[in-house]
Amino acid sequence: MTNDNTITGIKLEKDTENGVYICYVEDFSDELKGKIKEKFSELRNGAVIIEEVEENEIYDFKNTLKRFLEMYSFNKNGTPKDSKIKKGIIGELLSHILIPEILPQLKMISVMRNKEENSMKKGFDSVYFDNSNIWYCEVKAGGDENEEECIDQKNNKE
Repeated sequence: MTNDNTITGIKLEKDTENGVYICYVEDFSDELKGKIKEKFSELRNGAVIIEEVEENEIYDFKNTLKRFLEMYSFNKNGTPKDSKIKKGIIGELLSHILIPEILPQLKMISVMRNKEENSMKKGFDSVYFDNSNIWYCEVKAGGDENEEECIDQKNNKE
């Protein structure tokens, strides 16, 4: 990790005026791969479940990855997911990994899936808390298709 709490291969820009971070994945580094593998089961299943049933192979990395890839690749009806949806899923995965690394004072209190449907979670992409606040995060992933449109305009589209 570099001295600014980022992971090798990750470029982080902080916009203090607007209170936002923009994260660029420039290299899928070994450090990033290691962080994903280290945190994957916890962010998909919940930290409490992982601590309580550590020996249960349902929650191990291999089975969690298998279930994630099924959710990532196919809709509930078995049709392949659109590439834009896949980009969003990867963006959400990376946010779950990177936010606690970049802002260690925030503790995650959400998981990265809807347990009832084994699909992406409904509502905010992630929820965190610190000593006195609850923070929610909505992830926007992918390229900037319309340079003239700011993120607020994109978020307010129907």
